[in-house]
Parts: sequence; structure tokens; C-alpha cells
Amino acid sequence: MPRIDLSDTAIVISVKVDSEDRLANLDRLRAFYARFCDGAEIRVVEQGEEPRLVSDPASGFHSHFLKDGGLNWKTRNMNFGAKQSGREIFLMSDCDTAPHPRALADGLARIRNGCAFVHLYDGVVTNISKRLAAELTDWDDLLSRVGHFSPDEVDPRQSAEDPDILPLYGNADYRAVGGAFLCRREGFFDVGGWNENLVSYGFEDQEFDARVRGLGHPFPRIEGHNLYHFEHARGPESRYSEIAQGN
Repeated sequence: MPRIDLSDTAIVISVKVDSEDRLANLDRLRAFYARFCDGAEIRVVEQGEEPRLVSDPASGFHSHFLKDGGLNWKTRNMNFGAKQSGREIFLMSDCDTAPHPRALADGLARIRNGCAFVHLYDGVVTNISKRLAAELTDWDDLLSRVGHFSPDEVDPRQSAEDPDILPLYGNADYRAVGGAFLCRREGFFDVGGWNENLVSYGFEDQEFDARVRGLGHPFPRIEGHNLYHFEHARGPESRYSEIAQGN
């Protein structure tokens, strides 16, 4: 497919490095955008006790460190990252997720045609095991291997046929949100950005989606494509904390 022009787009990512998997997955994302896109600006806000990331402006990679050893404050970090960029479009992304390149191209077309918000997948998040991700180091091979899960065909009561590739979130009854969406800068700040009252893992994506819709903005999906999630160790930062019910 043709290369995707991201000269007007900033990819905003929050990360708290709780395992080496986070760094490996962040490297995969950088390779993804280098493979399929031109002009990408990646803004990673790293939260932690000591920085692990190093900026490389020549490649469009910018790391911003916030010294904070507390619970992962994704909402604050993402708002901070957005404010560091002057670009007109934001791709809000987790550090372990990547959209299909065709979904990204279609989403950008919608945004540039006036849509303010677009989810970059059909509501199913496909998990790719660490074993398979390490084995398939070429993005073209990986995309051809993974395939697509239709939300209508996902049955959470059934075991996955392939443990290396399985639907992690989303089905016909529940379409997942978050992980990767596009928005216009003006629209993002108009709805108030991420809700910084939500701290730690859980519900920040659902709240953002509900608020955008409640304020009258359509939030369409790119159908026919899953979001790809790369497996990682699941420590406290990937589980509901004691304040999750408050969220």
C-alpha cells in the first residue's frame, strides 16, 4: 500500500516501564511507523523514578520524562504529551498497540475531511504473543499472519484456536474502545482532553468515548480491521487498583 503521510499528525503515547516488554513493544511501534509512514512525530511521555528513554529528534521520536513513582497516570501523561506538539491531528495510542495501516490511512482521510474523532478498529483487540512477535520481525509478515477477527464471530466462552493470536477484548455484545484513535487537535481540547481525575488502569478510554459522544461529536469506527496488541507482563500497572471503582 502507499506510504501514509503523517506530517500533520503527532502520535501521543504514555508509558510507565514496569517490564522490559514495554520497551520492546515501544520499539515495535517505532518500527511500524517507520515502515508504513512518512513524517511521523512520536511523543512519548515516560512516567517513573528514572528515565529509560532517549529522544531522537532526527527520527521524529521525542521522549518527555515526568518523575513520578506513583500509580500510572495515563490521563495526565497523555494531556501533557498533546500539549508538547503543535500538530493538528493526534493519534492517541497505548504503548503496546498498533492499528492496521489501511485502517490508519482510512481514519486519517476521515479526519482530514472534517471528522473530529475516529476509532481505528472495529471493536476487537487482537493479542499477539511475545513468542510470535519475536519470531515475525517483519511487519508485512506479521500482518499477513495475524488475519482478522469479526466482532460477530468472537465468542468469549470459547477457547482460542491459536494461543499466539487471540481476540483479547471485544465481541458482538461489547465493542472495545481506546488503544488507538485519531482526533483533531481542536476537538480534543474542546472536549477537555483526557479526564485527569481517572488515575491508574481502567475506564479512562470508556469515559473519554462516552464524553465525546455526550458532547455531540460522532465517534465512528474503521470497520473490517482489528487493533493489534502485543503481549506484555501484567504487573500492578495492568490490573485494576484500589481506586478503580472510583474511576
